[in-house]
Amino acid sequence: MSNVSLIKKFSGIAAMALSVVLAIMSVFVSRGPANTEKAAARAGRILSRRVERLDSCMHQAALQEGRSWIAPENPLPEFVIYRYCADTLQSWYNQFPLHNDDISSVVAVERLSSYRSRVVSPLSEITETPSFVNYGSKWYIVKRYVSGDRTVIGGLEVKDELARPSRRRVVGERFSIEPLSYGTGSAVFVSGVPVFKVTSEPSSEGADSNPAMFWFALTIFLAGLCLYMSSERTFKGFAVSAVLLTAVMTMVYIYGRGIGNVSRLFSQTLYADRQFLYSLGAVVVFNLYLTLLAVFIYLARKPICDLAEKGSGKAVLAGFAVLSSAGVAFHVVRSFRSIIMHSSISLEPFKTTSINVYTGVVYVSFLALAMVIPLLLRLAVPFLEDRGIKGDIFSLKGRIAWSGIVAVYFVVTSSVL
Repeated sequence: MSNVSLIKKFSGIAAMALSVVLAIMSVFVSRGPANTEKAAARAGRILSRRVERLDSCMHQAALQEGRSWIAPENPLPEFVIYRYCADTLQSWYNQFPLHNDDISSVVAVERLSSYRSRVVSPLSEITETPSFVNYGSKWYIVKRYVSGDRTVIGGLEVKDELARPSRRRVVGERFSIEPLSYGTGSAVFVSGVPVFKVTSEPSSEGADSNPAMFWFALTIFLAGLCLYMSSERTFKGFAVSAVLLTAVMTMVYIYGRGIGNVSRLFSQTLYADRQFLYSLGAVVVFNLYLTLLAVFIYLARKPICDLAEKGSGKAVLAGFAVLSSAGVAFHVVRSFRSIIMHSSISLEPFKTTSINVYTGVVYVSFLALAMVIPLLLRLAVPFLEDRGIKGDIFSLKGRIAWSGIVAVYFVVTSSVL
């Protein structure tokens, strides 16, 4: 074994040992209690920038031609803007969940259509000072801007109690947003005005495990395992690496089930379908496991092919290569379609306003898994060469042919599955 291989081997073993220490420490090292003051300060900075942007859109709406439909520049999806000429609603961008949109403070005729309807519209109570209001299941920061006979009502949606957490969440998963009248918590200031409070979730109180350290330990372990496997490309090295990989990824899979209430990645509110792939985190863990296992098989292909020299071993190996590749291809299409159908994750890259970090996680996870299929198919090369069939899937012609096969496969399966 060369010096480089020895360095890789012992570096990998050292990295795996370090990762075990870090994983143990993650259980005992607490993140500490949720700091509502820091969360409130951060939320205030974020919302102040968004309210400034809302102000700009409201001023634009007030200055535009009164008969034209308002067209704010660079609005956020959470914005709601109403423009009134005198007391008449002339145009709007998005809508509040309200039936009564009057802004006049005096009602000449009482509404008798429903005894539950408010006679005075909630919009008539909005002032130039930002305030935090509840309309149905949604909470907004709202304010008014008046210019001549034009009145513009603007709102920034902050919380929807019926929807999944959005991409633009202003507080972390350990916190919640409550009105100023709530007993505990820290106030969030927008333009120097307190608008709501940030409180800690009950599940985040007190000392708990440190997931950031746990994921760092897992990253160190997998990097060390890859170093070890790249230096020990024997059947024994593959067996050791495969066993360790299976054991660790199984523990991570089980660990994910227990943190679904505090981890968005493993929460079923983000994605849930089959019992086995119970969350997006489970999908990512399973994809990562298959990807690394396939890479380890490719690195150890020579000793594996040597073991298959006897009898019908080459045919068995070729059959395994084909079946495993087909299984991976089916899993990629089936699971990707499931995420589209059963999650709130946007997988349309051209919709820049709706993509988030989970969009990238999904694409990276499935693209990495799809790229190992050619590595698995290399196991069928000895069987094909014995029958006079030669070719290299990594050559220019092989890559072009492979790209065509993949394109046809995705077109056919997308219309069938």
